[in-house]
Amino acid sequence: MPSAETIEEVRHYLHQNPELSGEEIQTSTFLQEFISKNYRDYRIHESSISNGFIASKKYGEGLHVAFRAELDALPILEENQFRYKSQKVGASHACGHDGHMTSLLATLQLLENQVTKLGTASFLFQPAEETGKGAQELLTDLVFDQFKPDALIALHNIPGKPLGSILSRAGTFACGSVGLRLKVRGKTSHAAHPEESVNPLLLSKTFLDDMLQLSESREGFSLATPIAFHSGQDTFGISPLDSTLLMTLRAADSQDLEELMGQAQLMAEQINSIDGARAELTFEEFFPITANDHFHSDLEEISSRLKRPFENMEDPFRWSEDFGHYAKRCKTHMFGHGAGIETSPLHASTYDFPDELIQSGAEVFVEFYNHMLRK
Repeated sequence: MPSAETIEEVRHYLHQNPELSGEEIQTSTFLQEFISKNYRDYRIHESSISNGFIASKKYGEGLHVAFRAELDALPILEENQFRYKSQKVGASHACGHDGHMTSLLATLQLLENQVTKLGTASFLFQPAEETGKGAQELLTDLVFDQFKPDALIALHNIPGKPLGSILSRAGTFACGSVGLRLKVRGKTSHAAHPEESVNPLLLSKTFLDDMLQLSESREGFSLATPIAFHSGQDTFGISPLDSTLLMTLRAADSQDLEELMGQAQLMAEQINSIDGARAELTFEEFFPITANDHFHSDLEEISSRLKRPFENMEDPFRWSEDFGHYAKRCKTHMFGHGAGIETSPLHASTYDFPDELIQSGAEVFVEFYNHMLRK
């Protein structure tokens, strides 16, 4: 069976060959072949509508425990210079999904090496996490309709925290978010006579200012972030016809996020009430709240058993994850895994998942597996 060094080399290979969301064909095929070649009796269940798959094996009587990792990379040009840097221009594993995938391979390895064989283990390799589509696609896939483990657990590496430390929180672990796209069409005029126009830039700016003020005035955590603003032509003589505003809305509470979206819809309707103006509002890349309603105390106990630093988080992470979709199907838990104080931030062009975290994450997963089988 593969050594820990071999699994590290697998991560380096995956890091060199990143694939963007929805394009993870080579990544998925490589992992399926690696598991089939190196581990006996693991059944591969391929998705019929995406690049995802599940590898499962029944070791014996007991609970069904599953683990999830993401396949996709980000559209970020890597600026590292080590030997295994990304070979694909404009794409890199700047979120550490290469490390998440290999942490699952290392977990599988440790389970195979155990003397006591109990329960059923499943490894869910999910595409398109970065766009928020992957989990939803797998949950609507008839191939996985019967996939209802007793527990589904995932980790996310956290730069800026001590290497190997464990971070968890009961309730909201990561915020929900949604992308907002506002298209406004007005009426052109000569720039010398703006009173004869309906300027979509001004209408969009009012919308933007109102959304920023609304998010700041709420009691719970919420945030509206401007992402892009496009309008007009490269000429100074014409008041523009169209504008497009992109924003991200996020909140730590599902109801707060829904209310922000509802207020945005009302503001768009107000633009439509203006003579000569038309607004079209769409929401894209929806990520639900990732909530830890199960296993928080179990993970704290596991951390103590492994003698790992444990942080009971006071606030949820601001970033979003589509892992929350799985809570509709089974009991779930996501924890943070410290990636080192000096490690580059997530989504930075210099980010690289620390190799030491591969076995570290696998040890936590296996301890969780055995903990659940003992319950």
